[in-house]
Amino acid sequence: LQSSVLDEAAKLASQARELFLSLDMRYEAARSITFLGLAQMRLLKFDEARQAFAAAREEFAAEGNQVHSGLVSLYQAELFLLCGQTVEAAKLATEAETIFASQQLKAKTCSAQIVRARALLSDGESARELCEAILQTCSELETPWLRYQAHELLGDNSLVAGDVRQAYEQYTQAVSFIEQIRCQIRVDEFRSAFFKDKLRVYEKLIRLCLNEEDPQRQAEAFYYLESSKARTLVDLLINELEMMPSPDGQESSELHRRWQSLREQLHWYYSKVGNAETQTKSRLAGTDIRLQADLLQCERALAEVTRQLQTSDTDFLWLRQSGGMTVRELRAILAADETVIEYYFDGDEVKIFVIDHQAMNVVGSGCGVGEISELIQTLRFQFDKFQYGADYLKTHSDRLLQSAKDCLHQLWRALFAPVAELARGKKLIFIPFGLLHNVPFQALFDGEKYLIESHEITQSPSARILKLCSDRWRQRLPRKYEQAVIFGSADEIAPQISEEIEAIRKEFPNGECFTGNAATAQALTASASSGDILHIASHAVFRQDNPMFSAFKLADTWLNFYDICRLKLSASLVTLSGCSTGTSRVYAGDELMGLARGFLSAG
Repeated sequence: LQSSVLDEAAKLASQARELFLSLDMRYEAARSITFLGLAQMRLLKFDEARQAFAAAREEFAAEGNQVHSGLVSLYQAELFLLCGQTVEAAKLATEAETIFASQQLKAKTCSAQIVRARALLSDGESARELCEAILQTCSELETPWLRYQAHELLGDNSLVAGDVRQAYEQYTQAVSFIEQIRCQIRVDEFRSAFFKDKLRVYEKLIRLCLNEEDPQRQAEAFYYLESSKARTLVDLLINELEMMPSPDGQESSELHRRWQSLREQLHWYYSKVGNAETQTKSRLAGTDIRLQADLLQCERALAEVTRQLQTSDTDFLWLRQSGGMTVRELRAILAADETVIEYYFDGDEVKIFVIDHQAMNVVGSGCGVGEISELIQTLRFQFDKFQYGADYLKTHSDRLLQSAKDCLHQLWRALFAPVAELARGKKLIFIPFGLLHNVPFQALFDGEKYLIESHEITQSPSARILKLCSDRWRQRLPRKYEQAVIFGSADEIAPQISEEIEAIRKEFPNGECFTGNAATAQALTASASSGDILHIASHAVFRQDNPMFSAFKLADTWLNFYDICRLKLSASLVTLSGCSTGTSRVYAGDELMGLARGFLSAG
């Protein structure tokens, strides 16, 4: 719950509730339904949350548990706030505050005061005094989760009063406490989820900075933007953590054995659906219901063991703070002919940061986020029509091409035309934001030619990751890119893979090549560290339901994100040639989940 992994929290709370009821453990059962209500509330399932809290309050009252009754009142107050009922929220928060204060529970009293301050935000002076009292009490406690909320509320209060400078100071304080909490979360997945409802503080800071035309403030906006992007992947790279830590002690050794056993089971399930997956381009289509359920259960179990391994690994306890990235740091890695184009959504407005060696400019798109979203969906719809079969394509190819070009031209006007002059003659490095990660920037069409025909184009999840990759590339110099490791898994559905592999072999005659039955997972593991270039041509699928189990197919099995992370890569260039290999699901904080993340994690 504290890490915002809400679906999992709701599931565990329901299971715990059933177990405790069967054991007649009423206190624990009441706590479980309270946790269920919290998860439902944060999932915006307000009716379910209301019912859960009502049941919990009744059960705690029957037990005579005053403190937990107060906690439920506090959660009900939060629910009223989310529904816009501030008077009811303030009343319940006051009720909870009275209970906690009578028991001398300082942290819980402050929590109730935070909710009451939110309810009283329109009454500026009362809310301000309350937040200052909270910070005074919290100075005696180790409670960064309360201090960031109090500072954020003080910032909101100052902004309403027109004191922009004070609002800025309070928001920066809030961010410092968020960072303090975040670096102590061990599990990779939980750090990503934790950020979800904290991003609003960064967004408030960015907006304040962008509203000023001062170049220094705009540079600060860039820093805070980078502080909120792809931070969990940055943590893995900068701390050189492994998704699967090495065994250390009996407990972790047992977890490793469990992990290996689950992985072998998963390979067996994948082999069972071998023919269907090739025919339908989906590993789950054409599979009987029981096998599909067993496969999904095995995937969930594998992910849970990975979480447990990270929890037991001391390297995941204290992370080196990565923070954001300054404009100066970015310029230090840019060549004279390179320009970074980074996007940001400020509400419905699209802001474009353009940074090179000489200057930084912030340009408005003039096109709203909603309009761009519709264009991306339209383009995806056009691309999906290629699945309709050869006869359809033959009949409608001209119309499909024109429709795609029209859409790509409108995206060019919205995303590149506003900065075209600033980027003239430069190599471009695009750093998308949110749904823009699904835009094929190379294919943007100006009415005459595609963008890739005029510019060399690179793309990165964030500027910080760009720097980390650039640093690693420099450490591996000099590289002549002569030694290639080539994998190709052709079949009757994609026989052209053989032609592709043969063409690449001619370019790298000294390279290692694995095709047909030789293109196995064992061969990839053994050879992955021996080349400057790794090229893999195969079938691939993207799992929208669970991106970490997106995979590509070798001769003997499918390899997913977790398998890729275990590879020891020395290659500076990895090419994935297959459907959906570049697709990622975008989570809060621009965390991209898909195959590419696995290869970045692997080196």
